[in-house]
Amino acid sequence: MVFALDCLGRGEQNWDAGLAEEFRRTLIESGYVVDDEFNEHQVLLKERESIRLSEVTVALTIAPTIDCNFACPYCFEGGDKPQLRMSSATMDAVVHFARSQMTEATQGLAVTWFGGEPLLGLKQIEEMTAKLKGQIVDQRHLQYYASIVTNGYGLTRKIAERLRDLGVSHAQITLDGTAEYHNRRRFRKGGDATFDRIVQNIVASRVW
Repeated sequence: MVFALDCLGRGEQNWDAGLAEEFRRTLIESGYVVDDEFNEHQVLLKERESIRLSEVTVALTIAPTIDCNFACPYCFEGGDKPQLRMSSATMDAVVHFARSQMTEATQGLAVTWFGGEPLLGLKQIEEMTAKLKGQIVDQRHLQYYASIVTNGYGLTRKIAERLRDLGVSHAQITLDGTAEYHNRRRFRKGGDATFDRIVQNIVASRVW
């Protein structure tokens, strides 16, 4: 993994010759590299529909904030995001909604933290997690699953450990190719490059 990230940082293009066999095997085993005949898009659609209709697990995507520290030109949420954080009243409404989606067959609650950049709302993630666990998960003896979609800029090892303690089992982080290409597309609001910081965080925050 570290070798591959280093290749990206240098802009190395000769992946067939330079990519470590261990990393290649990891990509295959994790499902990132598949046979040409495999329709991964159709499989993902079926999995999403199965989760959406499942009575066994209630799945929520929660945005603790829509604020972001990046200014990606292709962001579907636009560039001028208000610096808002989820209020306690909204948290209570989320708990009420989650509870309303459950039946006697429900065995788990799955949460995906989204944004904006959700790490800018870490305090809200902590408060919301406490509410969901205290008012639903513990009372109903459910399994709890959580993940986060983050740009990775603020994902230090210390933050990763806090997320792990909150039940977050993995993070989805975007790199838009090599350092040069990534920094033209995923930069901070002031225009600063982000690739090196994100890669450093990926390596340092491997706590899961």
